[in-house]
Amino acid sequence: FGTVSVYPNPFTDHVVLSFQDIRSSGATIRIENLLGQLMYSREISRDLFDHNMRINLSSLSAGMYLISVETENSRQIRRIVKE
Repeated sequence: FGTVSVYPNPFTDHVVLSFQDIRSSGATIRIENLLGQLMYSREISRDLFDHNMRINLSSLSAGMYLISVETENSRQIRRIVKE
């Protein structure tokens, strides 16, 4: 699958996803709070794996969230904190 990095963490208004060695036709990015409520979701195509992706999360309340990147055969989850 490859590696997904998320920074900065903790963040104040946005995070950046960095993709390395992703071999997939696309992915779904989801951000959920710790209650499992979906706060953000986006389908991305393979061509975005070659770039860093900035996600504006300024509307989220301070706290901990889970960000997942899921392809057809893998899922990576990272914990992020909004200050």
